[in-house]
Amino acid sequence: VERTLRGTVTFLAGGPGSTPTVAAGSAIPISVGPLDRLVVPETGLGKAAFAGATVELDGGGAAVQQVVTGAEGISSTACASTGSDRWYFADGTTQQYSSLYLTLVDPYSADAIVDLSFTTEQGPEAPADFQGIVVSAGSVVGVDLGTHLRQRARVATTVSARAGRIIAFQTQVIPPVTAGQLPAGAAA
Repeated sequence: VERTLRGTVTFLAGGPGSTPTVAAGSAIPISVGPLDRLVVPETGLGKAAFAGATVELDGGGAAVQQVVTGAEGISSTACASTGSDRWYFADGTTQQYSSLYLTLVDPYSADAIVDLSFTTEQGPEAPADFQGIVVSAGSVVGVDLGTHLRQRARVATTVSARAGRIIAFQTQVIPPVTAGQLPAGAAA
């Protein structure tokens, strides 16, 4: 039976590093009809470097997608429908002119403790600063992987929660390279 779904969207915001922050605001009521599409702009986040959202609906048969638009372009991905204690990201890079970020979202009522490990062309790595990251209940933590995994051509990431569950997503930023950034003699 096709029917209108009602629910809420709650945005969460986080800052740089692994500093947990609290929810950016209260739940925003939403309603979407059968075969309709609803775009909910992120509100109340200020200049937060990292953001997440929880979407709760009173029925099934809906899909939720995150779209990020910025100076480097547009990224779109399907949202996770549940949290987990394990997340895997097969590929990324921290080479020159690129940035690799991991966003950890804890929409639940209990804190999570997360460890990050990596496989790179230099072998397995588990930097101490990426162990025991506390993701407070209802918060977002952003991690710049390039702070410890510098100049890695290939980075595979494993996120393991030793307590709680989270939702994790990875963002790779590779801005366009200008002629001034190319080595001498290279063609643009």
